[in-house]
Amino acid sequence: LQVILDDANQWIRRKPLKQHDCVMVDLYLGSDVAPFYFEESFHQACSEHLTDNGVCVLNLLTLDKECFAKVFQVLKAQYPGGVMCASIPDTTNIVFYAFKQTPQELRIIELQKQAMRLQSKYQLPFMSIMGQIQKEYPIAQGAFVLP
Repeated sequence: LQVILDDANQWIRRKPLKQHDCVMVDLYLGSDVAPFYFEESFHQACSEHLTDNGVCVLNLLTLDKECFAKVFQVLKAQYPGGVMCASIPDTTNIVFYAFKQTPQELRIIELQKQAMRLQSKYQLPFMSIMGQIQKEYPIAQGAFVLP
């Protein structure tokens, strides 16, 4: 794990020195989001920092349907592998998973094990997120099906 503390907009727009399996985006200061969060060029730059099988994980705080739709459309345009999202119970958080390529399969059992490990390690509600994803996406033969 490499944590980078920098101006997100400037850092992501630099030519990547290396590509990453995962880029996590959480651009809030209080309840305000950085305006570039809604720019296609920002998300294109995020995608360029990913390996071929990489995923961008983004946090959005909103109850506004238009805001949600705008972000979802921008992500769909930049991530041909598909976009999943899950609302976090009892919050206004929506977590997006944007895939550079369609994952071969998202096995539920393996994802649940990983969610339990992460929840135990970081004391964050990974199992709740997993539960929301299971409610919101179809499952076939023990794996999620991306729309």
